Amino acid sequence: MTIVESLATYYGLDWAAFLLGTAGLYLVGEQKRIGFLCTFVALISAAIVAVISGQYGFLAGNILQSVLAVRAFVRWKQPLSPQPVEVVSAQSVTPGVVDPMSPQT
Repeated sequence: MTIVESLATYYGLDWAAFLLGTAGLYLVGEQKRIGFLCTFVALISAAIVAVISGQYGFLAGNILQSVLAVRAFVRWKQPLSPQPVEVVSAQSVTPGVVDPMSPQT
């Protein structure tokens, strides 16, 4: 099957699934939520191709992966911004208190 025949048979959905799936994976790796949408559309496109081609195992896999993509989107949390670190100086140590981590002389 040539590329032109593939476009005619699957309406370009196979190529859309490939391109959107790759873009979605890249965007999720860059911590962009839009990557989940790309992945979800890619999986739906692949599921339609699976129905057209009669490959029902791929259809089941794409449906399951679509559910997992939606779940991941809902559970997604943006990374926390770095919190400032409090620096303890020698003047802030209470006199007479021994630091248990320092070597005893």
